[in-house]
Amino acid sequence: MLVINKDTIHNLDEPTKVALAKLLNSGTRSSVWDIGFHGELSLECKIIKHIDADTKKVRYELLSNESFRVQKFSTYYKSLATLSLTDFHPHLAVKQRKQGKMRLIKEQLVDAHLESEEHLGVIQQEAEGMLRNSFFHSKPLIHSGNRTYIVMRELPGEELFDIISQNKLTIQERWKLSVALLRALKTQIHDLDLIHRDIKPENILVERNGVDFIIYIIDFGYITPKDKDIRFEHRGSPAYAAPEVFGFTNKTEKVDIYSMGRVLMYLWGDEDDSQRRYLLDQNNPKTWLKLALNPGFEHIFSRMTYVPKCHDQIRNLIISMCRVRPEERPELPSLIQSFEQLCDELQEVEDVKPGLSSTYGAPGYFSQPPTQQTDDENQESPEKSIFCLIS
Repeated sequence: MLVINKDTIHNLDEPTKVALAKLLNSGTRSSVWDIGFHGELSLECKIIKHIDADTKKVRYELLSNESFRVQKFSTYYKSLATLSLTDFHPHLAVKQRKQGKMRLIKEQLVDAHLESEEHLGVIQQEAEGMLRNSFFHSKPLIHSGNRTYIVMRELPGEELFDIISQNKLTIQERWKLSVALLRALKTQIHDLDLIHRDIKPENILVERNGVDFIIYIIDFGYITPKDKDIRFEHRGSPAYAAPEVFGFTNKTEKVDIYSMGRVLMYLWGDEDDSQRRYLLDQNNPKTWLKLALNPGFEHIFSRMTYVPKCHDQIRNLIISMCRVRPEERPELPSLIQSFEQLCDELQEVEDVKPGLSSTYGAPGYFSQPPTQQTDDENQESPEKSIFCLIS
């Protein structure tokens, strides 16, 4: 029996290469070869077939049996090797993936408890959104039975959540990250006519490039085109979701601006995000909405030893991103410009240090308390209209 596994794939003898090439070449209608016996071959790792979106070349990935990342409906695996058929004996080429060019395969189970066609449509949207972003190097969606596969590049960097949790960033680094995050949201999502709908630190990878940062916004599971009607869809992570996510009004790219505002709160020294998560009642959407309506701006800078000279401007920009009414949130170009203009106002203010008070934070933090939005006399507040829809 000829065995194919992680130990043998890079040292195949000629008969095994010929047999594997024959197996792959005979399965013209197959996209997946599962673990098991295939004629004279014993596959101890799954193989999937994919087609390059640009060159239209057919390639095969040998998947590791060890999961790289596990989510509710999906599991990520690393590719052990990329295979291709050749015109020359033994008709098989084996390419070992090098560090920096590793491939990941996202395997998703089409949920039988949901409308299968609806869930498959969501997965297809994710795959199409990833194809628009060149940094993923992703391939067209593979659908086999009740599972789908997306082949992509393993991206470098560290989760933003881990970086912020360490709380070791300087004021200059926090500012550079803020600008880089806003630019990434614009170029990687909104400029491509997409809405991400799940912006949060865990879905952002940060690669250090000298003194600068390269941002990758990932996890396109809730991605949607801007022109799609999503009034009746409620997607997002409760700790970062905009108020309108919980209602049945139309949702625009402003939901991403709200969520990025929540991310910037955490980046600029808001209290540990885990505390906010523990306050969430996972079975009570009313609790989620209350959190969305009351982000708690008084805690910005609370985990920082010193604050920047422009702390008022930063706080006001974050508040503007998290306004209850979507139309009152600023556009990304103006936000980017406003943050960039603060580059000469980042000096440490040594006589103003964090320390929570019962109202708005440490004395001297804010030139005035955060403004409270009031209802027009003849117009119902968004808080009431949204709350009624989920009560």
